[in-house]
Amino acid sequence: MVNDEFYELIGLPDRLTPINRKIDKKMFFEQMEYSSKEKQQFTQWIDRITMAYLLAPQNINIHPYVDEDKKYENVTFITVSLKKELTMKQVKQVAVLLHESLPNPTVFCFTSEEKILLCTALKRLNKNNLSKVIIEELKISPWLGLQNNDDTTVKFFKCIHISSLSFTTFYNFYSDFHYALRLLEVAENTGDFVSYEEEELNRVTMLLEQISVLEMEIDRYRKLMKKESQFNKKVEYNVKVQELKQQCRTIKRELNL
Repeated sequence: MVNDEFYELIGLPDRLTPINRKIDKKMFFEQMEYSSKEKQQFTQWIDRITMAYLLAPQNINIHPYVDEDKKYENVTFITVSLKKELTMKQVKQVAVLLHESLPNPTVFCFTSEEKILLCTALKRLNKNNLSKVIIEELKISPWLGLQNNDDTTVKFFKCIHISSLSFTTFYNFYSDFHYALRLLEVAENTGDFVSYEEEELNRVTMLLEQISVLEMEIDRYRKLMKKESQFNKKVEYNVKVQELKQQCRTIKRELNL
């Protein structure tokens, strides 16, 4: 199975015995107050949810980390077998529900046929209800083929191999995995998987977000041009498009794109 191949690829079976315990969907319905639509999505999209691995102080030499905002006492890897390949929007909808239902740090491995998609979330405790968490940052990979030998995918899998992650605390371990997903997100835009330091990664991410906003504006003005009947307005919109495209080119030069 593709999920077993993935866990082998990142070295988990070398350190731990798999649990492979099915988690009943009803548990999530009981844990959270899902709407009828959300329950329907679970039923229509998800085939099976399985706890694959549980990393805890009893089975791996990693220390818990707990402070007033965070509780990282273990890390769980959970496989979510889908009935069909979902869009990124659909995956995000399900991922948020799953992460909110499970307060502990969890790596979700979504599977569809021969592809996987990974999702992590940095969470903090809900001070009004310590049994619940607030998602601070959610990261989702694209759909990945394990046989894909392109440079970006190979480097990413090396980055999340268990030997590449920090064993200081479960917070550091999980943060390293989450950070790798941030690097992959940037690589999907730049075409090159680079192990940026955090300050540089934040800068690159900010510039890519600026490009995304500019490209949306370019698209908006192009649509206005198509609908506009007045020649002077078309010219005005076109000038704006050229200005925005120049701003994009300037930022891309800074990123060497």
